[in-house]
Amino acid sequence: MILFMHKIRYNMQQLRINLQYKSGKEMSWNDIAEGAGITQRTMYSWIHNKTSRVDMDTLARMLDFCHSHGYKIELKDFFTVTNEPGTTQSP
Repeated sequence: MILFMHKIRYNMQQLRINLQYKSGKEMSWNDIAEGAGITQRTMYSWIHNKTSRVDMDTLARMLDFCHSHGYKIELKDFFTVTNEPGTTQSP
């Protein structure tokens, strides 16, 4: 039997594309981090999925930043969830 494991990842690339489209201007990761009051290290960790911890205050700052630029993002838009094959088990 093949089991599937849920993989949860940050969806930062799509978020940035949508943010730039809604705001009508180009934004670097640095611009976004600075504008949202998030450290560059946190932004790097989100972009490269190097963190498993979610800080609600930091996500709230990112939501506020996006909303202030015309992108009415919701919490679910930060993440993608996929099912990937896991290990095989016998019955």
